[in-house]
Amino acid sequence: MQVVSFKNFDSTPKAKALEQAEEPTEKYEIAKNIAASLMPTDWDEMVGNDMADKMRLAWNSVAPGLVLRNRLNDLFVIPLAELCYYKVQNDDLKKWLAENGMTYETITRNGLQHKNHPQVAQQNRVFELLMRCVGKFGLTPADEKLLQSTMQLDLEELTKNGFGTFAQSA
Repeated sequence: MQVVSFKNFDSTPKAKALEQAEEPTEKYEIAKNIAASLMPTDWDEMVGNDMADKMRLAWNSVAPGLVLRNRLNDLFVIPLAELCYYKVQNDDLKKWLAENGMTYETITRNGLQHKNHPQVAQQNRVFELLMRCVGKFGLTPADEKLLQSTMQLDLEELTKNGFGTFAQSA
């Protein structure tokens, strides 16, 4: 197992700057900087240059939005890197299937057969893994509602158990 190295990240000043920013474009620029500082630095060694470049593009398209929604910090880098990996794999498999088709013909003892390319099963599995990762970050409307309701239930539970009164008195 390889250990993924990360750039130094001090979230406190950046998070404060994000909170203090008033303009949406300013908030987005700060979120892009935070996301860039969290991006893994050794993708080239792990997956090769071409795949790493595609993963960086996927990261840069998703990570700033997650920072803005307070769903990405230094603890969630590895799951987001996995999401980027599955996104790139899924895109590559979809491209291959678009170019080559979903099926091929073969002649067997039973005559002409139409069979699925193995890439069809691979793309189905990768898409399943991608959607599982997407759900963990609340990136679909249903998952976002579920995530928000779970957070609300946790807050209600803490308040019911007396932690809310402690937080209010502090």
